[in-house]
Amino acid sequence: MTTLLVVKFPHATTAGAAADDVLLLEQALGVQRDAVVTVSRDEQGVFHVGTNHVLGRNRRGSFWHVLLGAVLFLPLSPGPPSTGISDVPQQLARLGMDQNFQQEVRDMLAPGTSALLLLAPRRVAADVLPSLRRLGGVPVMAALAPDVEDQVLRTLDAELLFGWSGRQLRYVPADRG
Repeated sequence: MTTLLVVKFPHATTAGAAADDVLLLEQALGVQRDAVVTVSRDEQGVFHVGTNHVLGRNRRGSFWHVLLGAVLFLPLSPGPPSTGISDVPQQLARLGMDQNFQQEVRDMLAPGTSALLLLAPRRVAADVLPSLRRLGGVPVMAALAPDVEDQVLRTLDAELLFGWSGRQLRYVPADRG
């Protein structure tokens, strides 16, 4: 079982500091550096994403890009959804992220806050959670399909979701566009 742990922080800069702490717990969590991503939202509502990359392993970066797009950026985008993507929430639910979890993650990232996302190969041990709460973090978890990364990349094609090929993804709210 793979676990997606999302930890909400009350300030836009806190998830970055928490990510440093998580990387110190890397062995206890059984995760690699590219299993951690931070998302912050500044006071104007602009999202900023921070990832770590392991040379020679591009799939995890693609996974985060597609997953964040499907959970955060796409539902918050102004205007009607593109053709073929109306079933994305259901596809995510089949992978272990029910629609309540998806909405909770979106609600966590109000302007001026941040979140740390961690993809662990097993359930996150209860003794690790206090260190994530240390900086005011509020954790939520979802038990995912064991091969969730492959399934996300197979079923949620970036080209279909965003109509882009290789361009940088940056969500800017409609009133700032």
